[in-house]
Amino acid sequence: TFDSYIGPLFTSKCTVCHGGSTPQKGLNLSTYADTMKGGDDGTVIAPGDSAGSLLVQVQSDQHFATFSADELDVVKKWIDAGAPEK
Repeated sequence: TFDSYIGPLFTSKCTVCHGGSTPQKGLNLSTYADTMKGGDDGTVIAPGDSAGSLLVQVQSDQHFATFSADELDVVKKWIDAGAPEK
């Protein structure tokens, strides 16, 4: 779930740039609601469709703060499971 693993992962890897009052590209990954809202490029999570999720596409293409293979696998499984909050 977001609360148990994904949120803490985003906090440790993403929110330096994608958090706070002026997140890069308008994408704030600090909370579940903000994550699901997306940013300037639209939504980044397509619940049930990790391959169609912009977050996975960006992370699969050597993003600045790229997830490890194991972390990305967990994110994909979370999205494919419907991206549950709790």
